[in-house]
Amino acid sequence: CSRVLSEVVAGQSGLTQDPRVLSCLGSASETCCDAIGEYFGVGSDLYGCQCYDSIWTEGFEAVPFAGHALRPLIEGRLESCGVPTPSNGGCASLLAGGAGESLAALEDEQQYFQPALNQTSTMELYSGAYSLVMGGHNSWGYYTQCGTLPSGKYCVATVAPPGSHVPSKWGICVPRGSSEAALEAAITASDPEYYARYEPEVDCSALENQGWTPGAFAVLAVWLLYGAFMAAATIMAYRRRRRDKGRAPHERRQAEAARAGGWGRVLMCWDLVENWNSLSRSGPPSEGVDLSVTNGLRVLSMFWVILGHTVSYGEWFNSVIFPSVVLAPYLASKSFFSKWYQGFFFTGWYAVDTFLFIGGVVCGSRASIQVARQKDRTAGMGRRQRAASEAGFWGIFALSRWLRLLPSLVMVIVTFWFLVPSLGTSPWWRRHWDIVYGEQCGNWWWSTFLLIQNFLPRPHDPDALDTSTGICLGPSWYLAVDYQLHVFVAPVILSLWHYVPPLKRFSRWHVHSQGAAFVAALIAASVGITAFVVVSRNCFLQGYGVGDFYYYYIKPWIRAPPYLFGMLLGLILHNLKQASPSSLQTKARNALEEAAAQLSNWAAWGMTLASVAVMLCLAWSTNGYFQTEGPWPPLTIMTESAWSSAEAYTYQTLRFFAWGLAMFFLCYVLLLGRGGWVGKLLGGPYWAPAARLTYGAYLLQAPIIEAATWGLQTEPVFFTFPASLGRTIQYIVASYVFALVLYLAVEAPFGNLQKIMFGLTRPQRRQGKASPRHPGPEGAPAMASPKSPEPASPQPFGGLPTGGGASGILHGAEGFELAGEAQWDGTSPRTLDSPNYRRMIGLNKKHTPV
Repeated sequence: CSRVLSEVVAGQSGLTQDPRVLSCLGSASETCCDAIGEYFGVGSDLYGCQCYDSIWTEGFEAVPFAGHALRPLIEGRLESCGVPTPSNGGCASLLAGGAGESLAALEDEQQYFQPALNQTSTMELYSGAYSLVMGGHNSWGYYTQCGTLPSGKYCVATVAPPGSHVPSKWGICVPRGSSEAALEAAITASDPEYYARYEPEVDCSALENQGWTPGAFAVLAVWLLYGAFMAAATIMAYRRRRRDKGRAPHERRQAEAARAGGWGRVLMCWDLVENWNSLSRSGPPSEGVDLSVTNGLRVLSMFWVILGHTVSYGEWFNSVIFPSVVLAPYLASKSFFSKWYQGFFFTGWYAVDTFLFIGGVVCGSRASIQVARQKDRTAGMGRRQRAASEAGFWGIFALSRWLRLLPSLVMVIVTFWFLVPSLGTSPWWRRHWDIVYGEQCGNWWWSTFLLIQNFLPRPHDPDALDTSTGICLGPSWYLAVDYQLHVFVAPVILSLWHYVPPLKRFSRWHVHSQGAAFVAALIAASVGITAFVVVSRNCFLQGYGVGDFYYYYIKPWIRAPPYLFGMLLGLILHNLKQASPSSLQTKARNALEEAAAQLSNWAAWGMTLASVAVMLCLAWSTNGYFQTEGPWPPLTIMTESAWSSAEAYTYQTLRFFAWGLAMFFLCYVLLLGRGGWVGKLLGGPYWAPAARLTYGAYLLQAPIIEAATWGLQTEPVFFTFPASLGRTIQYIVASYVFALVLYLAVEAPFGNLQKIMFGLTRPQRRQGKASPRHPGPEGAPAMASPKSPEPASPQPFGGLPTGGGASGILHGAEGFELAGEAQWDGTSPRTLDSPNYRRMIGLNKKHTPV
C-alpha cells in the first residue's frame, strides 16, 4: 500500500492526472465512480489501502500544496461510490484484528476538551479556535500580534480532527518558556485515549525565515549602490545646471559637448531630475502617429491584470493554507459564480491580449519610421555593404529589445528570490518562497533571462490535464511571447511591407497588398493551429479559462492574432500619416487627417459599439460556463459544465482572434481621433506617467500579491465584491509605487546607458558625404541640416533599434527614436518650414530657403 499509494497520489501517474478522477470534483458521477472503482475497488492494487491512516496521510502529503485540498473530496467520493472507508465502517472487516466497530462510531462517543496550555487571556485571544481545528479546519490564530507579547511565542500544533483524517493546523500563542514536548504532552492530556491513536506534533520554529543569506546581502548592496548613484548624479546635475544658468543656448551646447565623454556621462544616467522629467513627459510625438490613446488602454489593462491575480492568488492561498474551505465558502451556495461580474474577475487574460495588440500597433507605426531611415542610409551602398548594414540594423532591433527588458526583470527576480524571503515571516512564509522562488528560480532563472520560459521548463507530465510549469516569476511568460513575436515575426512583416513594391491597384487604400495578405495568412494559420491544439489537447475552460497552460496558453503561435492585428493597424496608420491627401480641396495635411474627416459619425460609433459588444461578450459569456448545479465549477473537466464540448472548443479557438479583431476596429476609430469623449478620456496626458510605469508594475504585481497574502493573511480569502475590490486597489497602489522606484533606479538609467552604448557604436557618415551645413546666428556654431540626426539626449524611452516602444507594456508609445536621436523639443529646427529655423537663419515668413 505504501509503495503503490505514494506513486499514484503523488502525481507521477494515475490518480491526480486521470480526467475521470478529476471529474469527482464536480460530483460522484458514473464516470467518477468507475474511476474510483478501478483504483480502489475489489481486485485493485489499492484495495483496502485507504484504511491505513498513516499510509493514507503519507500519500497525500507527497502532493505539493494540493494534497490537503484534494483529500477531503476524494474521501467523500470514496464513500459516495461505495468504497470501504473507516468512516462508513467498511474497513473493520478488512483490517486484521478489527472489532467490527467503525472509527466514526468511536469518535462520536468522544467529548473533546480544550487543552490547558497555561495561557493568559491575551494569548488565548491570539490563538486559533480549537473548536474549528477539531471540526477539520485550519485555524492559525494571529502570529503577528502574538509576537508583540514580551512573554509569548507562536507555535503551530498539528492534530488529527475526528472523522476527516486530514491533519489540521492549530496556531497557538503560548508562554515563551514552553517547550514543544511540553505542549504536545498538554494537548495529549486533554484526551489521552484519542491522542494515543493520533499523536499531536508541535513546531515552535514556524515563524523562522531563511535569515540573512549572502544572496540577500548582495541584492541589498546592489540596491544601495543604485541609491548612491542616484544621489551622486542628481547632485552633480544640479551643480551643472546652476553653473550653466545664464549661458546662451550655444554655450550650453558647447559645455555639454565638452562633458559628453567619460564616466561622468554614465553616472548622469541616474539623474533623478532628468528621469523624472522623462516620466512625466506628455504630448504628441514629434514624428509619426499620435498613439496617446494607448496609454489609457495600457494602464486600465494593468488594473485588470491585478484584479484577476488578486482573486486567483487568493484561491491558491486558500487551497494550501485553508484546504477545508478552498474557495471559501462561495462555491457551495453559488453566491459568487452566479454573479454577473464574475466574468470580469476571471477574464483578465484579455488584458494581456490588449498588451500584445498595443505592442503590435507601436511596432508597426514606430518601427516603420526607422525602416524608412535605414532605407535612406543604404540607398547608395553596394550589395555587400547594404547586406551588412541590414544585418546590423535587424541585429540591433532584436538585441536592444532584450537589453531594455533585462535589467528590470533581473532586479525583480533576484530581489524576490534572495532578499524578500529574509524580510517577512509567517507560518507558511519559508515554505512558499523556497518552492515558488528558491526552487523554481534556482532551476530555471536562465530561461526567464533568455525569454524562453514559455518553452522551458516543460511540464512534468506532458499528457496530464494540468500542464503548468515551474516558471521563475510566473507572469513573465508574457514577456517571452511578446519578445518572440517582436524578433521572429515583426522583421518579416516590416521588410515585406517596406521593401517589396505593392500592387498599384491597392495603393489608393494606403495598404501594402502583399504585406496585408501575409499578415492575414499568419492570422489564419494561427487560428488553424489553435483549433488543432484545442481539440487534440482537450482545451476547455479548465483553470478559469487558461485551458492547457503549456501547449495552449503561453505559446506565441496561439497568442499571435492580437499582435498581428495591431501591427497591421500600425502599418496602415503610418502609411496614412506619410501620404498626402487625395483631394486638393481638403484642409487635411495628410491622408490620416483626411481619413478621419471622411469617417462619418455613424460609422465611427458603429465600429466602436460593435467592438465593445464583442469584447463584453467574450468576457462575460464565461459566466454561463461556470454556472452549474454542483458545488464545484467545471475547472478540471467538462462533466458539470453548462457548455457542450463544441461550444467550449469554439470559444477557446476564436477568443484571441475575436479580441484582436475587435481591438483593431476600436483603436482605428480612436487613433483617427474620432473616438469622441472616449478618445479624449483615454488619450489624456494624465495616463502617460502611469503608462511608463506599467512594465515595472507588471513585473512586481504578482510577487507583491504573494508577499502580502502569504505574509499577512491570517484567515481564508473571502471573495465578496467589496473585499476583492479593496485588495485590488491596495495591490495597484503598491505595484505602481514600487514600479516608480524600479523605474528611477533601474529602468530609466539602463535605458539611458543603452542609448549611450548604441550611440557609440553607430557608424559615422563617410567623408565627402556629410550633410550640408547652414550658418547659424551670429556667434553660434554652424547648424546641421534638418535632415541630419539631432543631438542625443538621455531619454529613457528608446525605440528601434534601442528596443523601446515596440511593446504594449514596456513604456509610452510616444518615445520611439533611434539611438543618438532625440524627440523634437519644439525649439530645435525640425523642417525647413519651421518658424524657429527661419528665425535662426535670419529669414522672415516671406522668404523661402533653398
